[in-house]
Amino acid sequence: MIMKYTLLLILLLFIQPIVHATSMRCQLTGDCPRTANRENPDFTLLNQDEFTSPLIQNNLIQPIDELQADGFSTQWSRPQYHIPLGLDGSDLITASVAAGALIIAFPNDQAITDFVQENSSDIIERVAIAGEFFGSELTLYGAGAGYIVGLVMQNGEVKSTSLLLAKTSLITGIIAQMAKRIFHRERPNQGNGPYVFHGPGFEGSHLSMPSGHTITAFTLATFISETWGHQSRLIPVLTYSAAAVGGWSRVHDNAHWTSDVIMGALIGHLVTKQILRQDSSKGSLVLSPTYDMEGNLIMGVHILGKREREQRDDYLFVLD
Repeated sequence: MIMKYTLLLILLLFIQPIVHATSMRCQLTGDCPRTANRENPDFTLLNQDEFTSPLIQNNLIQPIDELQADGFSTQWSRPQYHIPLGLDGSDLITASVAAGALIIAFPNDQAITDFVQENSSDIIERVAIAGEFFGSELTLYGAGAGYIVGLVMQNGEVKSTSLLLAKTSLITGIIAQMAKRIFHRERPNQGNGPYVFHGPGFEGSHLSMPSGHTITAFTLATFISETWGHQSRLIPVLTYSAAAVGGWSRVHDNAHWTSDVIMGALIGHLVTKQILRQDSSKGSLVLSPTYDMEGNLIMGVHILGKREREQRDDYLFVLD
């Protein structure tokens, strides 16, 4: 029953992009009904001469104004998910420590994997199973269950917190899939060593870097810690410990290299903190899912500058 309502919640989260995409298609094709007294706003399009990248010429990246027509602005027609930019002091320390650990782990990935595989036991196996559970779909299930509880209890705070957790999980999941398809690194269980990368592409294999389970685990741990950590010092200790065990379990299961896990932990932690911070005074990265006239899914990405300057760089990444 919980899974059914969780799937319903996820469906609701995706209804908004589909509705907006339908509106955009009819505007582009001219099939939308028009009222007699409708006033068309005067939108200023971006200068297309500024976009001369070979990626744009090959239609891999398109300026956002290419989807504007008949006074219709796609900026206002797509749902937008903001990730505030700008790290504070603690974030910079975390990033520096993780970068150092990544530099140390990467040349020793094979040795670390061999050591973990050679020193396994029944107890360690049970711990690994428990750790893998923390990095599974538990986050979305928990968000769905929380939303149902909020509905039953008519508690707006519980509902909004659950939706924020679902949104955070979806954003970190999107980033994970994008990163995996940039590296296309082979997994340890493929037996070809830790340094086989196939480069950018849309293939659904060789998706070792970064670890998606670890991103999920640290997304959940960071969300819990940042939301309720002020109530007890034990909350961050317990949640981050569980996330660390979840990441380690992926090395134990021979599914990821140690450097995959470290990168996943860094992404899950920092991205979640930035989303929860909701401070866009330093600018923000905006993800905007939509569709083009041929029905291709497009991930709009633009960098929003400081609010007082209102600067934007808009691009659309076409995902066939």
